[in-house]
Amino acid sequence: MVLFNKKKDLILKITNLVLSLWLILVTILFYSSIINMVIPARQLSFDEYESMNCVGLETDQSCEDMYANYKTATNNNGYFQKRELFIELSAILIVSGTIYLLNKGKANGDK
Repeated sequence: MVLFNKKKDLILKITNLVLSLWLILVTILFYSSIINMVIPARQLSFDEYESMNCVGLETDQSCEDMYANYKTATNNNGYFQKRELFIELSAILIVSGTIYLLNKGKANGDK
């Protein structure tokens, strides 16, 4: 399969270029998502959170509520990371399948 052949039309060469760049970008994003899932961000303890975010607050209850929201948000982050990973994987499959279907032909690269 030859993506950039002298016999191919200009529009097909441009399409192959755009799809190839898209595939490279999605692959980089996919690997970045895998790294973020394998090495997640560290969750702060209440004391660490309180020292960073609750300095000017008058009540401890509002700080506890904010910390509960923080924990909920970080727990939901795992769901969204998995969802993003599956979206990127489907984009890789769709783009690579499109490149294959556009460029499949005879063994010598002709259509």
